[in-house]
Amino acid sequence: MAANTGRYITTPRTLTDGDQQDTRVDSKGALVVSLEDGSGGSGGRVTGVNTQARQAETTALPAFYILAKDVNNNDALIGVMTLPSPLTAGTNRSGTATTTSATLAAANANRRGLEIQNIGANNIGINEFGGTAAIGTAGTYTLAPGASMRVRTNQLVTVIAATASTAFTATEWW
Repeated sequence: MAANTGRYITTPRTLTDGDQQDTRVDSKGALVVSLEDGSGGSGGRVTGVNTQARQAETTALPAFYILAKDVNNNDALIGVMTLPSPLTAGTNRSGTATTTSATLAAANANRRGLEIQNIGANNIGINEFGGTAAIGTAGTYTLAPGASMRVRTNQLVTVIAATASTAFTATEWW
């Protein structure tokens, strides 16, 4: 069954094992969720009729406050969910590898990723561990023409071509 996104439902349907509840919003468009303790009984439900996630308006990152209604129908904060920050513009690190190891990207403590694709006709080597790139050695990944990889370290990244000068495209983001 496909989930219904943003559908206003005043009374949720009864779920059985393996079932999923449709996404629900209240009349104001706030996301409505039920929190259970996993026991399967009605006693495990958070007090009050509905639990909702309301978008925080004063945080730097997109976030939702997870609220429950207490027995007096007042909002009770039970958690905050922060969403990942928006994508950055990224930095173009594309270039041409030669048969001498060279810096593709300097060490960057804020790096979240670096995507590299070999767009040339020869193999290239990528060392993401701060060392000298050398084809066929430990610590250097060999990328065939058309192949790509994602760097997942914040260390110096070096590149080398196996034979002739070889073009690559690369984007770094943080």
